[in-house]
Amino acid sequence: MFGQSLLSAFGIACTTDTDQLFGTNQSATSTATYQLNASPVTSIPSNTYPGTPSNITYAAGKFGNAAVFNGSSSKIQLPDNVSVATGNNDFTISTWVYLNNIPSGNTSIITTQANYYFYILIGSSGNVRTYNNTVQVNSAAGVITTGTWYNIVATLSSTSGKNVYVNGTNVATSPDTSNCASLAGQNAQNAVGYYMSGGGYSYFLDGKIDQVRIFNTALPASAVTALYNETTTTAQSASIDYVSANPNSVAYYKMSDATDQLGNYNGTATNVNFNTEGKFGFAGAFNGLQTSAASYMDISSSTTSTTSSVSLWFNTTVKDSNYGNILDAGGGSSGNTGFAIIRMPTTGYLQVNFTDGTTGQIQSFTGSTDITDGNWHNVVLSMAADNTFVFYLDGSSHLSGTRTRFTSGDTQNKTVNRFGTNVGSVGASSYGGTIDQIRIYDSALSAANVSTLYKEVECEPAAINALDHFNAVLYTGNGSSQNVDTVGFQPDLVILKARNATVGNMVTDSVRGASYGLQTQSTAQHYYTANKALNSFRTLGFSVSGQANGGYRVNGSSGGQFSGTPPSYVAWNWKAPLANLSTSFNGS
Repeated sequence: MFGQSLLSAFGIACTTDTDQLFGTNQSATSTATYQLNASPVTSIPSNTYPGTPSNITYAAGKFGNAAVFNGSSSKIQLPDNVSVATGNNDFTISTWVYLNNIPSGNTSIITTQANYYFYILIGSSGNVRTYNNTVQVNSAAGVITTGTWYNIVATLSSTSGKNVYVNGTNVATSPDTSNCASLAGQNAQNAVGYYMSGGGYSYFLDGKIDQVRIFNTALPASAVTALYNETTTTAQSASIDYVSANPNSVAYYKMSDATDQLGNYNGTATNVNFNTEGKFGFAGAFNGLQTSAASYMDISSSTTSTTSSVSLWFNTTVKDSNYGNILDAGGGSSGNTGFAIIRMPTTGYLQVNFTDGTTGQIQSFTGSTDITDGNWHNVVLSMAADNTFVFYLDGSSHLSGTRTRFTSGDTQNKTVNRFGTNVGSVGASSYGGTIDQIRIYDSALSAANVSTLYKEVECEPAAINALDHFNAVLYTGNGSSQNVDTVGFQPDLVILKARNATVGNMVTDSVRGASYGLQTQSTAQHYYTANKALNSFRTLGFSVSGQANGGYRVNGSSGGQFSGTPPSYVAWNWKAPLANLSTSFNGS
C-alpha cells in the first residue's frame, strides 16, 4: 500500500490534507458593522456609529436585505467619528457589492473623509481602486462585473503596505506604508455609496451594498478569507473569527508531482519519478546521477529566507563517495549565499551548510547518524531571526548552532531552491533516493511544531464510484468509421474483443495514444495503424474504423472472419484513477 496509515482508520485526525498545521484561533471585532437590512441604519456593536440614509430603499441582499442605491442621489452618511482613516492607525474595510451598471467614470463604495482621506472606488473598466491621498492602488480591469455579488476588502498597514481583495483573492497590492493624508480645512464626509472629489465631482453607486465592516486593524489574508466565507449566521456578529497561521506555511509539496498545494510556488521537475511509493502516498524518486541527466526539482527561492523553516521526508540507501544535495538553497558550494541539506559521502551522515554573501565561504555542521538505512526519516531545518538554527532528525534536535556566516543581512543569490542536485551545476553532488512531504514556513519552528510534523497522519483518500471509472459497452461493427459514445467518460485504457470471431483482442491506452495498439496473442511491441486500434479517444467514448489490414479486430463488417453474421464487439473501458485513490465495487 502506498503509505496507508492505520492510525487514520482508528479515528486519529489526519494532517496531510491540511495546508496550515500551526493555526491559532483569532477573532477581530469591528469598530462598526452595518448590516443594512432596513432603516434606520444602525451599527453593531451597540449602535455607536449610526448612519443617515438618503434616498435608500431595501431589497434582498447577500445576507438578509441590502441597501439599494439609485446611482444618482442615494447615499448613507456616516458619523465623522467612525473614520478609521487617521494619521497613524491601520485599518480594514470590508463590504459586499452588487452593481447594476458600471458607469463611464467611477462608482463609489465607501469614503472615509473626516479629517483624513481614504476611498474605495470601482473604475469604468471594472477595476477596484483605493486611494489614501498619497498612493493609489489599482487592480486589473474586469475583476468586477454587473449582476453578481462581490466581497471587496481593502487593508492599510503601516508596516506591510496596502492590499485590495476581491472574493478572498488579492487583486492589488502596494508596499507603500504611508498613512492617510490630512484633510484639515476641507469638506469632510464619511459615506457609503457616495464620494465627492476635490474637483467637486460626485460619484454615486448604482446597485446594492450589504454588510459593511470597518476594523481598526489591518487584517491578515486568513481573516479576509473568513470575511468572504461569511454566512447568514456569522453576519449577525460584530466580530469575525479566523485562524491565524503561526508559523505560516508558504509552500507545501505532497510530491505526487511538483505542485504547491497552496498555489503559490509550483515547482519544475526534471527526471523525477513521482510514480514511487512514499511516506504519504506518492513520492519523488531522484536518480543520483552525477551527470546532466540527474534528477532535480526547482522551486522559487522566494519560499525561503534567513528566517524560515524547511521540513521534508527522505529515504535513501545510497552511501557512495559523492556528496548528495537533498536540498541546495545556495549553500551547496562556496561563492553562493544560502543554505543546504546534504548527505555526506562514505559515512552517510547529514550535514547542514550555510554560506554568506561577503566571503562566500561555507560554514558546515555535520551529524553522526548514518541515515542510508532504507527507512523514512524526517528532517526540519529551523532558522531564527537571531541567526541561531536547529536541525531536527526524526523529531529530535540533531544539530544546532549560530549561523555566523549566513547573517540576517544576507539574501540568497540564487533564483531557485533545488532538490536533488547542486543549484549551480546539474549533476554535481546529486542525491539518490526519494523525497516526500516538503513543507516550507516563513519563520522558525518550535520543537512542538517539529513534533507535530514528525507525527503526521496520512488522510485517507475519498472513495470513488467504480462506475465512474470503469464501464463495459457493446457495439456492432460496420466496416467503416464510427463513434462509440456510450462509455460515459473519456477512457484511458480500452480492451476490444470480437465476441463472435476467433481474432486477437486489441489493447489501446492513452499513454501510447490512439492508433497504437497491443494484440494480446502477439509478441510485437505494438501496432501503429488506425485500422487495428482506436482512431481517437472521445469525451464519452472512442472512435474506430474497420478497413482492410486487420480492421476486423475492432470494427469488421459481415462476412470474412464473421461468416456472414453481424459482427459483435465488447469494449472494456477504464478511466485512469487519480493519484493515491482506490476504487470501491458495489458487489452487483
